[in-house]
Amino acid sequence: MRSHVLLVVLGAALTASSLAKQVPMENTFYQLDCPGNGQMAYFLLHGIDDALPVDFTDEELTVFANGSIIFKSIKIHHEGTHLCMRRQSVNKMRGHPVSVKVRPQPPNNLWGEVYESQFLTGLVAALVISSVFALSCLVYKFQWRPVNTDNATEPIVREDGYDNPAMVNADDIEASNTKM
Repeated sequence: MRSHVLLVVLGAALTASSLAKQVPMENTFYQLDCPGNGQMAYFLLHGIDDALPVDFTDEELTVFANGSIIFKSIKIHHEGTHLCMRRQSVNKMRGHPVSVKVRPQPPNNLWGEVYESQFLTGLVAALVISSVFALSCLVYKFQWRPVNTDNATEPIVREDGYDNPAMVNADDIEASNTKM
């Protein structure tokens, strides 16, 4: 019973955490929160060589004292694992890694050079495959087959009557002639 309750609580926690970690779309507003407790010291962003202190502001982002960083317009280069540093005591700091994924916006023109070349490649591949299939069907239909040497193609009913193959001698054949 306790294990079932534990599984339900764990499932609810995982669902809540997965809902909380929605992947932002490129060029949208996004707030990244630093986990843990303690006084916020600075953020080390992935790809930036400098630490961003509390109350840092530029055209892309702002760092707040509560441990959150706001991206005014999140970009693909913001994707990665960032490090949030919090003070635990006077000489002790603790880093908390925070991962961010960013969904890129689709291009305005979906029929670009890349998609056009992929479409043409697919079309050529489909034509080649269908022509190989048609040729293999024609080869099978018109392949050389040896001529059948038995008399299976001759009709059983001839001009002089019904030919019964079970009667082998001439007397039986004359007696069973069905011609009128």
